[in-house]
Amino acid sequence: MRIACFVLAVSVAFGADWDSVQRIQPRQRTEVKTRDKQTIEGSFVSATAEAIVIRLASGERSVVKGDIRRVRIVDPSRRIRNGALWTTVGAAAGAGAGVAACPYCPNEGNTSPYIGPGAAAGAAIGALAGFLPTPWRTIYKSK
Repeated sequence: MRIACFVLAVSVAFGADWDSVQRIQPRQRTEVKTRDKQTIEGSFVSATAEAIVIRLASGERSVVKGDIRRVRIVDPSRRIRNGALWTTVGAAAGAGAGVAACPYCPNEGNTSPYIGPGAAAGAAIGALAGFLPTPWRTIYKSK
């Protein structure tokens, strides 16, 4: 009985994934990776229960659902999340590097003079790293 419930839940989950492909907005930047490791990137045109249509520079291309391994779309909200995350990571790493630059400064009665500049430099580098990559979100994945 448990196996039957698990199979039902998995089939419903994978069906919901393809429903989200059919709900993509037209002209949304989309990437389709096929089973033969070919990547098709263009703007979304339409999707049916059997296939997805992508507009490329050379024209439109239809890919059958059975040949698709993964469908991703650009999600701008991920750019903000990634930027905030990597800014925090960079600041923490910079502060750690500032402490490591002069480990004996607090023992001599001084505060660590390199923590602030290290955290600022690390945050700047982290912000650049977080905001540069294209923020893709996977909406369909088959095995």
